[in-house]
Amino acid sequence: MQDTRNDEAAVREVVGWYFDGMYRSDPALIEKAFEPSARVMGVTDGEHREMAVADFMAFVGKQQPSAADKGEPFDMRILSLDITGGTAAVKLEDRYLGRDFIDYLLLVRQDDGWNICHKLWWA
Repeated sequence: MQDTRNDEAAVREVVGWYFDGMYRSDPALIEKAFEPSARVMGVTDGEHREMAVADFMAFVGKQQPSAADKGEPFDMRILSLDITGGTAAVKLEDRYLGRDFIDYLLLVRQDDGWNICHKLWWA
């Protein structure tokens, strides 16, 4: 059986960058977490939305003041994490911009470590 403890710690670190980037409205942390070619898509109020990670980074950076600056509680958590070889699927629950979201992050391990290659959300 494959020992995934180191991989799990690395995946959790990347998810932490994602969480902190969202909470602090910090596009640099989002960039650190994501593969440059990643896609971001989801459904909010029945409307499908899709964007490149660069557009997502810009969106996150525009949320000023950030939730952290407003003193809002940090309300983001991992619900499940599954690692198979050099891929991972993580289901998250988070409160962002006053809404409850379920996010699915797909990650891939490459020579330079783990990164998010796709984000799918529902709100």
